[in-house]
Amino acid sequence: MILSAAQILLTNLIKKINILAHSKELTHLESIIRHIKTGLQDLKALVNEHGFKSEEEEVTFNKEIAVEYYALLFYYCSLYKIQCRLQPLSPKLKNKYLQKELRRIDEFFLEHMEFYRYYRTKSTDQDKNFFMHYGTVEVEFNDFSPLMDNYITTINSLKVAAIKAYEKLTDYIHECLGIQDNTRLNAQQNFPALRWTASKIGLVEYIYAFFAAGVFNDGNVTLEAITKNFEKTFLVDLGTITVARQEILRRKKGATTFQDWVKHEYLRYSDEIEEQRIGKNRQK
Repeated sequence: MILSAAQILLTNLIKKINILAHSKELTHLESIIRHIKTGLQDLKALVNEHGFKSEEEEVTFNKEIAVEYYALLFYYCSLYKIQCRLQPLSPKLKNKYLQKELRRIDEFFLEHMEFYRYYRTKSTDQDKNFFMHYGTVEVEFNDFSPLMDNYITTINSLKVAAIKAYEKLTDYIHECLGIQDNTRLNAQQNFPALRWTASKIGLVEYIYAFFAAGVFNDGNVTLEAITKNFEKTFLVDLGTITVARQEILRRKKGATTFQDWVKHEYLRYSDEIEEQRIGKNRQK
């Protein structure tokens, strides 16, 4: 009963948001946020009236339904804050601020990497601890805690909501920064698309190396931005690269196995080219 009713409320809320979401004007964002807060009040009233009939129902509510409400609230509150900050800034300062926001989002995903992996791999073994009010697995989470209603959600539901909101917000910030889809651009210029066919972990090695060396935008770029660009350019889905990074660090052969192999192949190729050059000179 409560799950289907909550889903109907959510569907109606999204319809109201969609009417206004075409514009990022502050007045429209304020209206959207009001709609979401009203929706959360309606959701709380629903929980107060009906309660949960089983543990499974409470887990489903907190893991799949309540998080959608809070993801919307987090996203549009963050968007409102960004728009307020951007309006008086010069283009240069706007880019600097947006890059700072991306770094903050990166820090969130790094801090909550284990929980992110739990959620994205669709694990369920800790659901009762994570998504019930008597759960014991609680991690400090300050990003949106002032917006939390303890009665209708859990701290871990908020983390799922933040994951959803930050992923969407990252796309929006990339759009603001004018990051282009290089695959589409190459197609327009009749260049063949490049698909990464070697090891994905090998590409992750290079992404971390480029990030550490600060070779893009004078070092003013996030790990997330570099990853997204590589994924678009080379038509590859790298998943959660922080997980791949942990696998790299656990290697007995070191953290640069793929780079060492590429270096070996490059030196071999260079030697072959040099031998061919010397051979041609001798024939003259």
